[in-house]
Amino acid sequence: MCVLTWEEFKLSMKKLRAILFVFGAILCLPGRAVAQANLTPYQPPGWSDKIVVSPNANNSTNYTGTFVATETLYVAWCVINSGSQTASAGFDVDLYVDGALSQSFPVSALQPGFYSYYYGIQIGTLSAGTHAVEMVVDPSDAVTNDNHADNSYTKMITVQAVTAGAPTPLSPVNGSTGLPEVPFFSWTAPTNANKYRILLATNGADLPSSTTASNGGPSVVINAVTLTNSFSPSITLTPNQNYFWEVHGIVAGSDSGTWSGIQRFATGPSGNGVTIIPTFDSSITSDPNAATIEATINAAISVYRQNFSDQITVNFEFAEMSSGLGDNSSSGIVTSYLSYRAALASHATTADDATALAHLPSQTNNPVNGNADIFLHDGLARALGFGANISGSDATVYLNTSIMNLSSLGTNTDSYSLFSTVSHEMDEALGFGSALNGLTNGQAAPTGVVLPEDLFRYDGFGNRSFTTALNATSYCSLDGTTDLAQFSQYDGGDFGDWYSYNVNVVPQVQDAFLAPAVFPVLGVELRVLDAIGFTRIIPTYPVVVAQLTPLAVSGTNFEFNLSGLVGSNYVIQASSNLTSWLPVSTNTVLSTGSVVVTNTVSGQNRKFYRAMLP
Repeated sequence: MCVLTWEEFKLSMKKLRAILFVFGAILCLPGRAVAQANLTPYQPPGWSDKIVVSPNANNSTNYTGTFVATETLYVAWCVINSGSQTASAGFDVDLYVDGALSQSFPVSALQPGFYSYYYGIQIGTLSAGTHAVEMVVDPSDAVTNDNHADNSYTKMITVQAVTAGAPTPLSPVNGSTGLPEVPFFSWTAPTNANKYRILLATNGADLPSSTTASNGGPSVVINAVTLTNSFSPSITLTPNQNYFWEVHGIVAGSDSGTWSGIQRFATGPSGNGVTIIPTFDSSITSDPNAATIEATINAAISVYRQNFSDQITVNFEFAEMSSGLGDNSSSGIVTSYLSYRAALASHATTADDATALAHLPSQTNNPVNGNADIFLHDGLARALGFGANISGSDATVYLNTSIMNLSSLGTNTDSYSLFSTVSHEMDEALGFGSALNGLTNGQAAPTGVVLPEDLFRYDGFGNRSFTTALNATSYCSLDGTTDLAQFSQYDGGDFGDWYSYNVNVVPQVQDAFLAPAVFPVLGVELRVLDAIGFTRIIPTYPVVVAQLTPLAVSGTNFEFNLSGLVGSNYVIQASSNLTSWLPVSTNTVLSTGSVVVTNTVSGQNRKFYRAMLP
């Protein structure tokens, strides 16, 4: 038994009352509760979350769409005082993106039950992947009696990489044969693409189908990125070889895009036509980039050899210069217009030759200014049988390589294409040009000898045009009706070049002022060279023999009736969209004269078929 004195008993009662007071406060027993603010992230009615991320600056309530890497994103957030006391001091809300402070926002005094929000907060673009967007309320404890246990909230978002749509191949035509060893590739430009990756292989199975693939298998011979929707290799391909190629867009630095679908073509036999022998000046051979410069020049030269069959040799010297873009000096001969027209007639082989001759009168004087003579550059003169090969250089081509993309892989948007510039100057050294060159606007047209290109200057009404007037409109045309290109009429450039002032004009090799960051290759220029006297080799394009409808289906095997084609050199192609045609994976001719093909190409189901003759 324990006996307490009176003093000990009173002390025990005081301790007990103190313990019960504290315990009562905890249990909300009679006592006084402490009022406080409670600042916390809040989802208002109609909002999709406490933090809303959207590509729309005015969307502060709800967004459930997909985010892509090229979009500018905006944030809205809301904070409420769910406590019982006004946050009278005012406070800040900090916004973090992936742990880094993005912006800080002041909020004035907030009464109990009231909320405050911001919207249209730009956080820019985010890379593909998962990102954290976080709001932290009152990070500096400005509201001293706030409950800080629930002052932050994090929203996780996923940003997808942007994938460009599939380009549609334009050139080479799928299934074409006899192409030059430096072919020209082109395709449509899908939305969002700002660059392109092109792959070329000798085995179609080595080309990828994954949108994120940036390379292929061992037979890939070209893997290049180009700024424009066209490409010309800086290497020569193997003659008599089958090639397969595809291209996809690159968006905002993301090397991913839907591939075009595999295309096929075949090169022709090794070129045995125009031989251009280059000599490189020491200004090029001593350049640190000499190997690339010479390779690009040789690739450009190869285009002429593959496109023209004339058995001639032309000697060009190439040198660097420090101003301008490109220039050339060349030699030639003067002969009569009547002799020139007779030579054209004896060398005519193409439809363009026939059209040109039909509109060149057989008479003593030329139909341009009535002069009896015409000037021919050495290369063209030899192609038409005027004079034998001579020793020495026929022309010197000058190039300001310091302001050029030295290959088609160049990505400097302020630089010009070396390949295109070389082609431009060689066109002029071989035969292009005008007797108007060097004159000023308004100066009287010359009455002396003209150049072959002058014979094909027409105005918009089909009449020959031979004037320096700035306001004149002149076209290069073989018949005065079909316009191949518009001539420049500005004396700041050559009158024999193409008009190139309008931003809507598609860049071409012979433009008077080639634009930077474009890589045009010979196109209409090949037709003009043909018309003025060179002998053009016309590639063979595929012929559609028949659109096919399956006779029988067994699993993935489809049978077609091709009895009328057995023994022919045909190709069976399949497509899912009637645009991108691919060779089928199997092609077995049955004894009944039909063929069985497998309805899968590169892992994609196909539903359209056709037979092609190469």
